[in-house]
Amino acid sequence: MQYIWPLVVLTGFLAIPIPRSEELPKPRLAEPDIQGYYEVSGIDISGKPYQGIAIIRRIESIYLVQWILGDLGFRGVGLREGDKLVVGYVQMDRPFQGVYSYKINPGRLVGRWVSVPGDGTVRTEDMVLLKVLENGGK
Repeated sequence: MQYIWPLVVLTGFLAIPIPRSEELPKPRLAEPDIQGYYEVSGIDISGKPYQGIAIIRRIESIYLVQWILGDLGFRGVGLREGDKLVVGYVQMDRPFQGVYSYKINPGRLVGRWVSVPGDGTVRTEDMVLLKVLENGGK
């Protein structure tokens, strides 16, 4: 009887199916850090081009974004999901708000946005990385 137990364990061990390599979960690559200073360009609600600067900073899983577009300031809070950054924003000192959805590319964010008040038109914005925040923005 003393030899039956190791034989049962060994037999049970060999009976476990081993997954094929295509069935194994793929390793997740580290997401690139998008914190930094960006040059911003886009089309405003009147259809005119605009340019400015934006700063993106991450605190835990939250992204804080500030835009300076000429004499106008905006601030927002966002969430990242893989290669997407979605940011709700308000214009400082004015009743103007909206949402951005950016596709994250190396050194560049390509965005679409809509605002209230507004006519419901989805507009575009492009952010090009100027400088990475040192020390992760801390």
